[in-house]
Amino acid sequence: MHRKTVSRVVSILMMFILGSLALTGQEFPGFAQPQIMDVRGEITSDQPVLFQELFVELRGDALGKSDRVAVMPDGRFQFYSIATGNYKLQVLTQYGDLIQEDFISISTTSAPSLEIRLKTAGKKVNVAPPVSYRRLSHKPVKGAVKAWKQARKSALKGDHKAAIVHLEKCVQMDSEYFEAYFHLGGQRMVVGDMKGALQAYETALEIDPLYSPALISRGMILLHLKRPQEAEQQARKALQATESESAHYVLGMSLAIQGVNIPGAIEHLKMAEVRHPQASETVHILESQIHSRPGKSATAVVHE
Repeated sequence: MHRKTVSRVVSILMMFILGSLALTGQEFPGFAQPQIMDVRGEITSDQPVLFQELFVELRGDALGKSDRVAVMPDGRFQFYSIATGNYKLQVLTQYGDLIQEDFISISTTSAPSLEIRLKTAGKKVNVAPPVSYRRLSHKPVKGAVKAWKQARKSALKGDHKAAIVHLEKCVQMDSEYFEAYFHLGGQRMVVGDMKGALQAYETALEIDPLYSPALISRGMILLHLKRPQEAEQQARKALQATESESAHYVLGMSLAIQGVNIPGAIEHLKMAEVRHPQASETVHILESQIHSRPGKSATAVVHE
């Protein structure tokens, strides 16, 4: 593949990484003397779902501002310091794809606790893969749980450096705290510490080797570090655990960057287009290169 084409493919990849990892909480500006309150909620589903891959967002249409929080593995979530008013509530994937939305009213007498029944019929929602016994049998240390909660608050405020400090304290107190390692990887990625993020994900995967989001995130970092062969391995492991458009995306990008099995790269990227529209541009680049060199194999074109 021409250097210019490789550079463009890598640029698309990095735009995706930065766009999908930026998680910042925004506070709503006040109405005339609003009431401020915390709002808890829980998502349930008619099938096993990777709740930790989801976010819940409250959007005030009139204000154009929103507050987004991550969903815990058991489906629970919490908003802090929300002004009373009318909001659009959305359930999103970690990459911003809309799964479900509704309109709600938050007041001192309504919606202090939200219950969301996920309607999965016809929706592409990841089914939960097996969880390792080591992770299931772990009971977090009390002090580590406190540090974990502080980290979540800092991350939602956009203070990722403070979140990292709390998460590092958390894993120092509890070396088996899987969720802390996983989110430490994500926070380090946000601030650009790719090698530190890689280390955190590697530790998380020692505890739960088949956790698809960690495998995919590690694959993304390996692509960024110009290690596409290892990224390919991570994507294939993720696909063995559960069907995932994100894993197809990493696999397709890793094959494209290596310049091997370009038809396979195109196939995987097309399978990722529903969740990752930017995959379409890479497919277009690869197909254009093939069509501009009639009579040559895809692999030969990419290696030119």
